[in-house]
Amino acid sequence: MAYKHDYDKTLTRLRIILQRLNDGELLSVKELAEELGVNVRTIQRDFNERLVGNYPIEKKRA
Repeated sequence: MAYKHDYDKTLTRLRIILQRLNDGELLSVKELAEELGVNVRTIQRDFNERLVGNYPIEKKRA
């Protein structure tokens, strides 16, 4: 079972990502992972499972 602080970390990470997208920033999964101290897969999961179905996010490969 995940502890409350795990949910807080996820919500904080998603809030940061959404704020940056709202500000018009182009985001790099690798850079976000490094900055937020998580694995690249965690950021990919955030986009693919938590955000893409709910927000109009366009993916581009660099």
